[in-house]
Amino acid sequence: MISITLDTRRGKDQLNLLALPPKKCKRLVWRAANEMKKLAARNVRQQQDPNGQPWAPRKRGKRKMLRGLPKLLLIREPRQDVAELGFTKGTMSAHAGVIANTHQKGHTYKVTAISRRRIAPSDGGKNKQASKAQARKLRELGFKRPGKRKRAYRSASLGWITGNLNYAQAGLLIKKLKDEPVKESWEIQLPARRSWAPTPSNANRPLPERCKASTTAGTSTSKA
Repeated sequence: MISITLDTRRGKDQLNLLALPPKKCKRLVWRAANEMKKLAARNVRQQQDPNGQPWAPRKRGKRKMLRGLPKLLLIREPRQDVAELGFTKGTMSAHAGVIANTHQKGHTYKVTAISRRRIAPSDGGKNKQASKAQARKLRELGFKRPGKRKRAYRSASLGWITGNLNYAQAGLLIKKLKDEPVKESWEIQLPARRSWAPTPSNANRPLPERCKASTTAGTSTSKA
């Protein structure tokens, strides 16, 4: 959740804010919150943080990230001098605010082999062809396929591996070729991809009616 509050501590000019009618104060704060909402949407669209630095790329693939989150942003106005940016739940299994906050701060979580087996295909991958990632790994490990002559072997292409090995076979071959102890648990690091927290430069941009907004970023977990 991002709170937008009127800042009346910046000098004599800001004392005028105290004399503003409640409705005008509320409108100005809403404008500040709406500006932050637009900035957040722009950052997601351009895949960058509030400072203009590109996000850490995906480990695999090049699809854009978090594209649906800006649509779930909403402005809440609990008081006339405070507005909050929060999230509706959305259609995802986890609340959109939880997802946004996790990416905002980054996260490291532990995965166990048992938990991975629970979500693995019920057939163990026997009815699924080897993936391209498995094929690339097998080639990297020096895997060779049988040749035309007896006891002859030749390099296996990506197409041959995905066309002749199933997912389970490829996984077993990778384990054997790596010749390493099987891991029972490991950590996955999700890098921070900030988009919701404002920078000091845009937090202090002048708004209409000599109003400035002070913003503080918290967890993005509020909902309608």
